[in-house]
Amino acid sequence: MNKLWSFPEIDKNKSKALSAETGLSRIIVELLLNRGIQTLNEAKLFFNPSEEHFHDPFLLNDMEKAIEIVFKHIEKDNRILIYGDYDVDGTTSTSILYLTLKKMGARVTYYIPKREEGYGLSIKGIESAKQVGISLIISCDCGITAHKEVEFAMSNGIEVIITDHHEAVGELPNAAAVVDPKRPDSSYPFRNLSGAGVAFKFVQAIRKHQDKENWYAEEFYDLAALGTAADIVPMTGENRVIVSLGLPAIFKGGRVGLKSLLRSSGFKKNRLTVSDVIFKFGPRINAVGRIGDAREAAELFTTNNFQRAEELAKKFEILNTERRAIDMKTFKEAEEQLLERYDPDQFSGAVLYGENWHQGVIGIVASRITEKYHRPAVMISLNNGIGRGSGRSIPGFNLHEALKECSDLLIGFGGHEQAGGLTIERSKLQEFVDTFDDVVAAKLTDEMIKPTLKVESKISFGEIDKKLLETIRRLEPYGVDNAQPIFVSEGVEIEGKPLIVGDNHLKMKVKQGGILFDTIGFNMAEDLVRILNPPEAGIKLAYEIEENEWNGRKNTQLVLKDIQL
Repeated sequence: MNKLWSFPEIDKNKSKALSAETGLSRIIVELLLNRGIQTLNEAKLFFNPSEEHFHDPFLLNDMEKAIEIVFKHIEKDNRILIYGDYDVDGTTSTSILYLTLKKMGARVTYYIPKREEGYGLSIKGIESAKQVGISLIISCDCGITAHKEVEFAMSNGIEVIITDHHEAVGELPNAAAVVDPKRPDSSYPFRNLSGAGVAFKFVQAIRKHQDKENWYAEEFYDLAALGTAADIVPMTGENRVIVSLGLPAIFKGGRVGLKSLLRSSGFKKNRLTVSDVIFKFGPRINAVGRIGDAREAAELFTTNNFQRAEELAKKFEILNTERRAIDMKTFKEAEEQLLERYDPDQFSGAVLYGENWHQGVIGIVASRITEKYHRPAVMISLNNGIGRGSGRSIPGFNLHEALKECSDLLIGFGGHEQAGGLTIERSKLQEFVDTFDDVVAAKLTDEMIKPTLKVESKISFGEIDKKLLETIRRLEPYGVDNAQPIFVSEGVEIEGKPLIVGDNHLKMKVKQGGILFDTIGFNMAEDLVRILNPPEAGIKLAYEIEENEWNGRKNTQLVLKDIQL
């Protein structure tokens, strides 16, 4: 599908002023302005994230109340349960809270439901907690919509503290404390923390309550960064600080489980990036929660036993291989259903469903359907008359709001703008399909329905120098709202013969103004036919710039994102 190249509007006066203040080139100034950085001081803060940029954790609503409740239960020697979620964000946040309370001498344990139990707090889980004498439940990465479950716990004498980062639906649950930067009355300076980020702020609040001079909780930078990067939250504000400090801590730190994970995955690079977390480590950890028991992920993060860590990391590798096979089979079935029931040339939503589809992979498959066909997609696994679904959206389309308009047909739902989950009775499935399709059709706009490639700047090959490469490196960590820069060059000639390498990748040399670069276009083999007879004026390339190292030699390489003739 051809992409629309979107160029930012640059205020020339601001560009000139920032260039004069900093002495930086046009391209670098535009990179800063595109990220809302308009002064030298803002640039210094952006390029040098540090502990000093952490906000006071007690600015989060109910934080002070929550910390007092925790200390009360510890002093009474009551049993405390950390109730988490089965993805990377949920297992890292569970581990952060568990390790903290354990070190404080609390009688603490953790519980992470299996996927077939469903997301978040459950009556069944609370009943189990009551039977073993739990007095306090602390949720992490879940709970903000668990009204009924919180009422059940509180009525059975179990206090509940919610720590979450998802949107509230209606009023807040009647918990003893609700710590969530997205609660409607929140005045916290940064709304977009991950679940691990909220758990991390909880620990910082404990440290501050204990009058610790260093309350930053640096021993958890690694787990907070892992959860934050894997949850694909905006890479700005405190998230940028957490990940900037935490990625080196993952790579160089001493946490036994993370070291084992690095080894088992065959990681060879000399530093860790957000992409590594998302595409290499996240899937391995998530595979445990998808087709195994996510409590083993929390065990990997909390163990000090080298042998056990090695066993778990190797098991994660096996489970991830199994997950990929299930993923491919489910995607094939879902794609066949989509092409049978929907017109791929007509932009609409897609609700796809199957008997006993593995709940652990439907979210991944929904993402792939959305990426390939550029439409909001919901995948539903049916089992014993109940469907459990996972949805993904396209930029600009709020999936959470769409599900909200169908809520009278659902047992429950949750999520945010780009991703969500639901539970539905099979008898209401067709009505949901029709309603969701109508809602999507009414809300989609012309701007949403065409894939858009956001370009930073139009440049020539002659402007690609060491200073630009250094600036691009310092823009990391990349993520939502701080994407890796994409540049456009026009009048580019193809040098020699383009090749298809690997499974589906386009490799060629390109030249402009006598300057030659190697390029690689991942999964762009289909573009080969288009460029075999390029126009005399040359082609237009959209690309990222990276420094590639091979056999000890470094060279600048362009990573293709799109080609226009």
